[in-house]
Amino acid sequence: FFFHDVRMRLFRTNIGALLALCSAVLLGLTCKFSPHFFFRIPKIGFIIHHIVTGESLPPYMSADAWAKDEVGTWIRDGDLVVAVGIKSGTHWMQYCTHQIRMQASDDADDLFIDSNIAVPWIDLLHNPGGSWEEQKPLYNTSRLADGTLWKDIWDNPRYPFRIFKSHYADDLPVKNLPDVKFLAMSRNGLDVIRSALPFFIDHRDEFRNLWGGFPPKSELVGFERDVEFWLDALLPGGDLYSTYFVYIKFWWRLRHEPNVLLLHYADAVRDLNGTVKKISDFLGVKLSEQQHQEVVRRCGLDHMSTLKDRFLTTCPLNSKYGPAFHAVRQGSAIRWPKQDKKEEFTSDQKSRWAAAEESELTDPDLLKWARSGEVGALS
Repeated sequence: FFFHDVRMRLFRTNIGALLALCSAVLLGLTCKFSPHFFFRIPKIGFIIHHIVTGESLPPYMSADAWAKDEVGTWIRDGDLVVAVGIKSGTHWMQYCTHQIRMQASDDADDLFIDSNIAVPWIDLLHNPGGSWEEQKPLYNTSRLADGTLWKDIWDNPRYPFRIFKSHYADDLPVKNLPDVKFLAMSRNGLDVIRSALPFFIDHRDEFRNLWGGFPPKSELVGFERDVEFWLDALLPGGDLYSTYFVYIKFWWRLRHEPNVLLLHYADAVRDLNGTVKKISDFLGVKLSEQQHQEVVRRCGLDHMSTLKDRFLTTCPLNSKYGPAFHAVRQGSAIRWPKQDKKEEFTSDQKSRWAAAEESELTDPDLLKWARSGEVGALS
């Protein structure tokens, strides 16, 4: 019995070691050949994928199209890249630059079917496990839900230039593309966080499930607690640190480059008329006074509020749900508990953010501009 017991213990030990080895091998093979498998794990799959692969968040963004030896194969002189920071007016600038290039024509809105149809988000991966290499030819050959060739919208021959969207900064080879224009825009950091929370909550569950639970779904327990995730993510050391601090420092350094226009969200809100003039001059588009005023009207809140279904980030290359699949829900509304109607940051949250700003944005002019966007701070 003694020897039998010893043999059984050795057997169980060896089996345990073998199972551990097999698990490690399986994990290694998954990481190497099918890391997108982790996205199948509900709610936390994106975390596992991020930890195991070391790839950045959000998991559905890739900078491969902007590699120096790749970008020249698809971009061309005269193109515009709307490289606005996250939750800093991206859709607004996509729409506004489209209206400017169309000189406020009667059918400009008809061609702006969706923000991602008229102005493709080049960074976006439409499928887990997908790549820029796979998606690149499909921009020219895929069709929308109504059968329209997608290329006929984003590369319409009537456009004087094409427009693409990106959320990247230091991944963009700006100086290597002197004849490509870049429009960047930033915003007060706490306003970015305040805007990010309802936006990410509004993402469809189908989209969230595709990417292993990203963006994480809030339980709407209260603004203070729900916003803490995004605050931590954007602070130094956070997983989304580069989307604000790296972004704003990068574009600040390039603000005097002739192919760069750096704007601040607060300035655009205060003076939309002047902002339209600044953008049209930058793009070399001459607008009559009537066209200018019509662009200003269309880019105002009243008109854009009638076009909410044009800003849902349709993913026409998604293989699971088809070309009509969009990332964001339409017409949803955030409902906080009654005591959180003001949606205020706590004093601690404000202090942590202010300390990060002062530590990261050491140029006094940059710090002042980042917070308030005061006109003249870009000089």
